[in-house]
Amino acid sequence: MVAKTSQRAIVAQGSGWAKLVDDRPIPKLRDGYMLVKTKAVALNPTDWKHIKSLVAEAGPVVGCDYAGVVEEVGPKVTKGFKPGDRVCGVVHGSNDVQPEDGAFAEYIVVKADVQIKVPAAMDINEAATLGVGITTVGQGLYQTLGLALPTAPIHKPVHVLIYGGSTATGTLGIQFAKLSGYTVVTTCSSHNMDQVKALGADAAFDYNDADCANKIRAYTGDKLTLAWDTISVPASAQICADSLASSEPGLKYASLLPGKFPRSGVEVSSTLAYTALGEDFKFGNLQMAAKPEDLKFAARFWDITRELLEKKKLNVRPPHVEPGLDKVLDGLKALEENKEPPITVPRSREKWRDNYAAMRLHAMGALPWPLQVFGWFAYRAVERGIYGKGPGRLEDDEVLELKTEVWESDDALLAESKRSADGAGEPFWVLGGPEPTDAHAAVYGFVVSALVCGADVAR
Repeated sequence: MVAKTSQRAIVAQGSGWAKLVDDRPIPKLRDGYMLVKTKAVALNPTDWKHIKSLVAEAGPVVGCDYAGVVEEVGPKVTKGFKPGDRVCGVVHGSNDVQPEDGAFAEYIVVKADVQIKVPAAMDINEAATLGVGITTVGQGLYQTLGLALPTAPIHKPVHVLIYGGSTATGTLGIQFAKLSGYTVVTTCSSHNMDQVKALGADAAFDYNDADCANKIRAYTGDKLTLAWDTISVPASAQICADSLASSEPGLKYASLLPGKFPRSGVEVSSTLAYTALGEDFKFGNLQMAAKPEDLKFAARFWDITRELLEKKKLNVRPPHVEPGLDKVLDGLKALEENKEPPITVPRSREKWRDNYAAMRLHAMGALPWPLQVFGWFAYRAVERGIYGKGPGRLEDDEVLELKTEVWESDDALLAESKRSADGAGEPFWVLGGPEPTDAHAAVYGFVVSALVCGADVAR
């Protein structure tokens, strides 16, 4: 049960902007949902697009991708989740119908059917990037184009074109298609060729090449029947249209966004990740009806994904990481301007931790150094006491951060003491000031020995 009643969150304000607030109520559980404390959130183009043009009124929490720890399991949850589980999945951010459902907050509610437990060996920041990507791969390649699932791969040569293979979604799509037994053809810029081939692409073509489509058609022997477009703009649709076989039956094209396809005789579809939650929602001015079949498929596909991640059959692109919800809006602006890849933003450090650090420095800085020694030992004792406990539920990486703080502070003190020493290159008293007495030296030797013996994690 969460003790606090309000939290920090990124909230869409309508009229093309959003802001960070610190008084957002903790969301209430609904049937089939869980309350999760976020550990990391990831940015996606759909986030800034909703802020810019799809959210008409102030109120919805933004964000679709996250990873975190279960705080409470709601009624009618059928999956075996429990408090303390590390989880990730997809949520419907910027949702006018359910404004509390976004990911960019300290505490969020998530639909349990489309969440999974994060494998023990998986980094929490990498897990945060999966939500929209995994859901979109499932809808586009499998539910729409009809690829065989990775659990029942084909054993005959069938080509599939994944346009935009170096995008976050494309890199996942390549791996899934290969696990399903397909011959994967993809497009990317010339400098990403090695990357997509390392992920499993059998052939890669530069979309900037005017002859790109002809080369794809030649490589596939004019037999290509399946194309998935992760870019979904007129230029990408044209290359897909020209790459598909000239006379084969059963041609299919799927995209991430609806748009005109420049060729007849092709089954054309587009997908929207939000339908995977099986609930009514608004998309701009459009009222979208619930699709229970999409929820059923997505739940199954997420379970398959969990198995693949557990067996380390999927590689997740290492995310660029920034600390705190404060960085989200800058990250969305950068993403909109195409300046850098999506940024994974770990949860902000809780105020009690920041206050504790400030109080520690303020209190101990005024003490004579022998008393500071005992202060540091008290700090280390507290640090060990909160390991995996207390209101912060600290994990290994957070404990490491605290331990690293101690060593960085010591490094700074050493550098300052050396600068203030009488002679450059000469031995100096590590804590600065006058030469130590024998008693000082004995105490310091004891301190150093204790720190070295306890440095197994920090260094």
